[in-house]
Order: sequence, then C-alpha cells, then structure tokens
Amino acid sequence: MLYCIHIPSPCVSPSFSEQSMSLTEIEIGQISKLEELLDYAFRDRELALHALSVPTIANGNSYENYQYLEFYGDRVYNLCVITLLNQKHKMRVSPRKLDARMKHVVSNSHLAKMAQRSGLTNLALKDGKIFQAVTKRHASDIMEAVYGAVFIDSGNDFATIFNIHLALEENTTPLSKSAPISPQQNAAL
Repeated sequence: MLYCIHIPSPCVSPSFSEQSMSLTEIEIGQISKLEELLDYAFRDRELALHALSVPTIANGNSYENYQYLEFYGDRVYNLCVITLLNQKHKMRVSPRKLDARMKHVVSNSHLAKMAQRSGLTNLALKDGKIFQAVTKRHASDIMEAVYGAVFIDSGNDFATIFNIHLALEENTTPLSKSAPISPQQNAAL
C-alpha cells in the first residue's frame, strides 16, 4: 500500500540546510552506516549527523544535536505506530484496546530496544566521536530523532518513513510480538 501525504516543512534552523558543515571521517562513517541500516540516502547529511549526536554542553543548542529532531520524530513515530495498528486491526477493536497496545509500543523502553536491536545505538556520536556510553534514554531519543530526520529530509513524505518503520519493526521487534501482554490485556485484546 502506497502512502502519499504532503505536510509543509517545519521551520528548521539554518544549521540544517543553509550552513555547510565539514564532516569528519568518523561522522561520515556513522552517517553511511545509518543510511545502510535504513536503506535510505540522506539528501542533507547534516540532519543525519544531528540525529546521531548526543547533547553536550558544547552543542547545547537543540538544533545542533538530536533534541529538536527527537521532539519532531516522536510525533512522526506515533503516527507510524497508529497507522500500523489501524492497518492491523481495521477498526475491529476499541480505542481503549488500541490505546493500551500503543502505550507500550511508543514507550521509551520499546524504542530503546528497537534502537539496540537494529544497531542504531552503535552509531551514536558525542562531540564528533563515537559514543559508547549510550543509555536507554539516549537510545530512545536517537531512534525518535532518526524518524524526525528522515521525515524532514524526505520532504515530509510519510510513505518513506512508514516503509522504514515497517522494516525496523520487522527486523527488530515485530509489532505483533513486541509487547508483553498480561492475562488481563490478553483477554481485552
């Protein structure tokens, strides 16, 4: 099923597209690995760099690290999840049941597991160097930032990010298997 939705681009800092950054070999390598992981080539590789960059005092501006993209990507990720749930259930379950399912799938814990299993946590950068002390919080934030970066980079093409979402879910934690279900939840579903 092909999706084509156009949403006007958000205001993005000039840092994303107008200023040219010189990328280090490490940064280029991590971005290339991200592109391979996602099967997506960034038009603006600075977006990819920002998505992978853990905040520091030196890059505290939210547009110089993943914070802006994480905020934006959180909404994009939620839209991907609800779209997939809607496709799967075709309005045969109550909103209460969908909400219970969605709460787990959009949790930081689930996002961190997706990031870990996909290998995304191995791509984190801090001050231009590979960052190995990635916490669960960093992992979930980077995952959301990647969603935001791809969505913005693709010109807000929902089909692009949704197809990446499907691949990440399939290769890491399929939606149908991702949430531990209690006996009460199982009866409700």
